[in-house]
Amino acid sequence: MTESVKLFGRIGSPNVLRVALALEEKQIPYELIENIMIDEFLKNSRWGLMPCIEYQGNYISESLAILEFLEDQFPDKPLLPDSIVEKAQARSWMYRVALTVLDTRRKIWFGPDKEQAKQELKEQLEDINKELEGKTFLVANTYTLADLNLSLFYVALDEFKNVLGTDLDQLPNLKKHKEAITSRPSFKKLDPSESFAGFIKGMADEEIRAKIVASKQERIQKWKEQRS
Repeated sequence: MTESVKLFGRIGSPNVLRVALALEEKQIPYELIENIMIDEFLKNSRWGLMPCIEYQGNYISESLAILEFLEDQFPDKPLLPDSIVEKAQARSWMYRVALTVLDTRRKIWFGPDKEQAKQELKEQLEDINKELEGKTFLVANTYTLADLNLSLFYVALDEFKNVLGTDLDQLPNLKKHKEAITSRPSFKKLDPSESFAGFIKGMADEEIRAKIVASKQERIQKWKEQRS
């Protein structure tokens, strides 16, 4: 029987959701530990940030690195294709989505130039829409880490589409992809749209945002104390 993985973090965080989706898709048993102020997390998490996993006494941080670890450690039910070329293509899209689409969404919510970020997001989504022409998934006609990462953009998208300036009716291939991905059992089980929407709305309130920032700073300070 496969030993359970400990996942430290809250599913409302896109980075934590990224790891939880991989665990669900690969059917790896795991324990979700949402209290990240405990000593085990503070002592072993690099930089005191979510997510962090523990497996067989080893602790790994950074969500994209964790995905790679899970692929290597648990090769059954792979989330990367067999072909070396297609593996590289899937990884390329995985990082591309994380560093463009998801980061640009963050800029729209919290950055200084929201209109510029909206234009960048529009162009990035149009590029993905072209890539999906005639396909259900981004690479190798199968669900991979590339699709998993793009699914993070779909969380609470219907609620925030006006804020993001995103209309999937104008991007039919992407709309079809969203329908396919969000209907998967892993996404339906974990979908944190309600809590995620609450977090984003809270960050728009200066008082609530100050409390969230203060809580994060407190955690980082405790992490530094544990590491000193």
